Amino acid sequence: MQWLSNLKLSQKLVGSLLLCAFVTAIVGTVGVLKVRELATMQTEMYDREFVPVRDDGTAAWQAASHFRACIRTF
Repeated sequence: MQWLSNLKLSQKLVGSLLLCAFVTAIVGTVGVLKVRELATMQTEMYDREFVPVRDDGTAAWQAASHFRACIRTF
């Protein structure tokens, strides 16, 4: 670690700045990839979970309308 002590202050600062930029780039890349994965999962969940619930609500409403119409005819 003697070589680190022999470096000028400006070289140490530039090195630490580059190290921070590298770590930030890695964290940002991982974040973007995970957000894309989350968006895909969200779309799949919507298609798999919510659409059937919406269809069930529509079917229930149609059944209720049908039964009301049947009752009115009697």
